[in-house]
Amino acid sequence: QAVLGNSLSPPSSSPSPDTTSTGPSCTMAALVDSLTLSAQFLESLSKQSASPILRHAAQKAHVAFSQAIKLCHHLPNVKDAEGLYSLLAPFVARIKTLEPGGLVVVPIGWAAGLNVLVLHCEAPDDYRLAVVSVADGLDYHPCRREVATGGLVYNSPLVLKQIPSNR
Repeated sequence: QAVLGNSLSPPSSSPSPDTTSTGPSCTMAALVDSLTLSAQFLESLSKQSASPILRHAAQKAHVAFSQAIKLCHHLPNVKDAEGLYSLLAPFVARIKTLEPGGLVVVPIGWAAGLNVLVLHCEAPDDYRLAVVSVADGLDYHPCRREVATGGLVYNSPLVLKQIPSNR
């Protein structure tokens, strides 16, 4: 409840409608909280859905989100390229062996903050990548002006479709 409640709270200083700033950067703790909330929802869905197909898909997604949470806990301990390689090698191996319906969730960081990549295998040579951004990262997503408020509404996640396996 605290995670959901905090996500709905307005930022401490609301930007004016004319500014494109999206607020403070996402922290690792906030990212882990969001991933945890998603994983808990998916776990519940995997156990309670009446549809076996939905239960199976939710279980796959729950595993992917749980692995991303584990990665988040290990990221602060990475001190060099060798440490990063050893941390990411299992994810790269998993990506190479994805079968249709499989997915991998990877937290990433860059100068503008933290994001999440969700890679889904649609077919043997067809992948879909969703770039989920918050805060400063949203400045790189398509957006539109909300007529009622004058604020910006961002397209997050940004979805890239029909990615071949060799890419």
